[in-house]
Amino acid sequence: MAVDDFRNARSISRLASANGLRIDVLIEVDVRTHRCGLEPGKPVLALAKEIQSLEGIRLRGLMGYEGFAGSIIDLEERRGACSRALDSIIRARDMLEDAGIDVEVVSLGSTGTYRISGSCPGVTEIRAGSYVLSSAKHKKIVPEFEVALTLLATVISRPSEDRAIIDAGRTAISYDQGLPLV
Repeated sequence: MAVDDFRNARSISRLASANGLRIDVLIEVDVRTHRCGLEPGKPVLALAKEIQSLEGIRLRGLMGYEGFAGSIIDLEERRGACSRALDSIIRARDMLEDAGIDVEVVSLGSTGTYRISGSCPGVTEIRAGSYVLSSAKHKKIVPEFEVALTLLATVISRPSEDRAIIDAGRTAISYDQGLPLV
């Protein structure tokens, strides 16, 4: 379970303690995605120290999500963006360990960065998840994953030599990740 706020950790602690449980947590670090997570540095250390004072909850490590880098088509640009994100979580890990706080888990991942993150020393877990729903856009970034869905469509009109109309529009084909492969 991931936490990025002491109030959340305290709630988990209360529920776990009331039920005789011990719940493992990871502190979520914002590795430049600007979604969830604490800024790397003192906020992470402060939360880690606070978590150690709670019953029913055990800090196992850190997690981040570098998904912003996972959609960069150019491999070198993606590698650079991912490396900067990885550097921030590894620095956070080192800071905790320098303070005597054990960090067993450093969890990262996105489908588009799994190879980069997975080869980073210190990363213990990869959470690449959207490959199971792999789209045409994913295929450009991680060609080793097949497109997850194919759709049979019929040409219903050919108004000109360079245009065909099919019976599968927005209700059948999402294009939020780019146009489908034909």
